[in-house]
Amino acid sequence: MYRFLMPPPQALVHLDINPCELWNRRYGHLYYKILPSLSHMVTSIPDLKEEHEGVCKGCALGKNVKKPLFVDLR
Repeated sequence: MYRFLMPPPQALVHLDINPCELWNRRYGHLYYKILPSLSHMVTSIPDLKEEHEGVCKGCALGKNVKKPLFVDLR
């Protein structure tokens, strides 16, 4: 056994997450409009509504094909 001199690190936990965002992430950033129909196809998934605020950051980054090579500031 080891004795630690410092207090253990604490994790920040976000307890209030929208179920639509949670299942969007779990299913690999599935389109938000498809999520309500999942309860008919998948067992033990809650009834989800189409409640979201825009596009999640992961979805937006995944849809970017490439970054521009240069920016013209004229």
